[in-house]
Amino acid sequence: MMELDYDDVRARLLKTQAVQGQLQAVWVWDKATLADWQAAIVSLDGARDASQDAIATLQNARSAAAAGLTTLHEATKQALGIAKIAFRDQPTKAGAFVGLTAVSKSFPAVSRSAQALSSAWQKADPAWVPLPGKTLAAYDAIRAQVNAQHAAVASAVSAQKDTRRALQAALKVQDRRSKDWYAVATRVFPDNTPEGQLVRAEIPT
Repeated sequence: MMELDYDDVRARLLKTQAVQGQLQAVWVWDKATLADWQAAIVSLDGARDASQDAIATLQNARSAAAAGLTTLHEATKQALGIAKIAFRDQPTKAGAFVGLTAVSKSFPAVSRSAQALSSAWQKADPAWVPLPGKTLAAYDAIRAQVNAQHAAVASAVSAQKDTRRALQAALKVQDRRSKDWYAVATRVFPDNTPEGQLVRAEIPT
């Protein structure tokens, strides 16, 4: 189903509100007062703002997750490369890292590689520090942060979809409402009356 355009629906609401104001002395639609039209516009603006906020939140979450994933991928490659050299002459410890790679950059692959490295690091020597400050605890903190960022993206995607659906639902209601007003108004005022000409000239069809 084609989505309704916010600007188009809002413009029609504003026109409807304005023309209803000019007709106020002779006719008011029984389903909406001027105050109701204003409330509808405010409500529609709120739904649009919520949708835009959700889009911005999703973009920020994706940006943070991408940066975090890159950091974890690089940390994994670095620690794994150093470990294979550091434990080369210690077969028991070196064996923990056999078969481990850090090639793919997708979240599932990076996450698996990081989990495997963390387990191997713990098995070989949890106190081993490849570079100053690069402890196993620090590495696992990066892993936890990336997992949290990935979850935040999923949550933001869900919120963005919800607010988009809410906006479209609001647009559908107000689009139908303004069109119903027009249908009634053009029957109340024939096209050969000043009021009828006003309605037909001002309201987009």
